[in-house]
Amino acid sequence: MLKPKYLALVISAAAILSLGVVSCKSTPEDDSGSGTENMVLDYAESNASKLALVDEAREAAVKAGAEKAAQSAFNAAEAEYLAVKASSADPATDITAAADDLIARYTGLEAFANAKEKKSFIDKNSYASYDQTDYDTATVILDDLTKNIAVLGADFNEKAVEADLKYSLVIATAFKKVANDERAAAIAAKKDADAVKVGVSRKDDYKAAVELLNKGDSNYATGGVEASIQNYRDAKNAFTTLTAEVTKARQQALSAIEAAKQRTQNSETLAEEADEKVPLEDGAEGIEAEDAVLLEEDDFSASENSEIEVDETVKDVALEDIAETIDINGSTDENVKTDKEVVEELVEDVFNTGVPEK
Repeated sequence: MLKPKYLALVISAAAILSLGVVSCKSTPEDDSGSGTENMVLDYAESNASKLALVDEAREAAVKAGAEKAAQSAFNAAEAEYLAVKASSADPATDITAAADDLIARYTGLEAFANAKEKKSFIDKNSYASYDQTDYDTATVILDDLTKNIAVLGADFNEKAVEADLKYSLVIATAFKKVANDERAAAIAAKKDADAVKVGVSRKDDYKAAVELLNKGDSNYATGGVEASIQNYRDAKNAFTTLTAEVTKARQQALSAIEAAKQRTQNSETLAEEADEKVPLEDGAEGIEAEDAVLLEEDDFSASENSEIEVDETVKDVALEDIAETIDINGSTDENVKTDKEVVEELVEDVFNTGVPEK
C-alpha cells in the first residue's frame, strides 16, 4: 500500500493529466474578433450616385450662366468639385457630406444666376410696377448676396432661390396682365370682323384667326402665358387686317355700284329723251317688261352661322403655376422644378405667407 504522501502525489498527477486531455478536445475560441470589426467598408456605389447628383447640379448652374454671374464663387466650387471627384475614386472614402455641400453650392449659384437674368429682363421691359413688392424684396436679397458672394452655404442657397422665385412672380404677374389685355384687344378685333361679315367673305382666313385665339387660351390655361401673349397678338392682327381688307373691298364694290347706278341713270335720261323723239311700241324686241327681275337679290342667309363663338373671358391661372414656367434663358422648366424640390418649405412660405422671417 502506498504511503499517504505518495498517494496524494499520484492523485494530483492524475488530475493534471485529465485537465490536459479535456483541454485538447475542446474547440479553440476564435480570438480574431467579430466580422464587423474587421470588415472593410466600400463606398464605391454610393459615391458614384452622389457624384452623379453633383454633376446634375453643376450642369444646371453652368446652363444658367453661373460662371459669368459669380465667377469667383463658381471657380471656388469647381476647385472643390475636382477634389471631391478625385476622392470618390477611393472606395474607402465617403463623399456624402462634401457632395451635399457641393450640390447646395451649385444650386445656389444657379438660382443666383437666374435671379440676375430675370431682374435684367424685368428692368428691360419695365415690369417691376406690376408687382413692386416682390421686386423690391428680391432686389434687396440679390444686392446682399452680391456683396457676400464669397460666402456660399445653406443660407446663400436659400436666399438665392427666394430671390429667383420672387422675380419669377413679378414676371408672371406682368405676363398675366399683358396676356389679358392682348386677349381683350383680340376679342374686340374679332367683333369688328364679325360686324363686316368677314366670316362670309374670308371664311378660311377668319377661321385661322379664331384658331390663333383659341391656341392662346390653351397656352394660357396650361401656364404658358408668355406664349399666349403672342397668340393673342397674332389673332388681333389677323382680325384687324381682315376687317380692313374686307371693308376696303366692300367700299370699292359700293363705289362701283354707285358708278353703275349713275351710268344707268344717265342711260335712262338719254332713253327718255330718245323715246320722246322716237317712241317705241310696246313689246318691242330687246325691251324688258317693267316688272322683270334682271338680277337675283343678294342672299346673306349664310352669314347667320358665319360667326364662330369664343368665350368672353379665359379661365384664370394661379401666379404660382405661371411662375414655375418662367425661363427667360429659353431652356425647359426643369431648373425651376429642381429649385422647388430643394426648398419645398421655403417655396410654400413664399407663396402662402410672403417673405419668411429671418
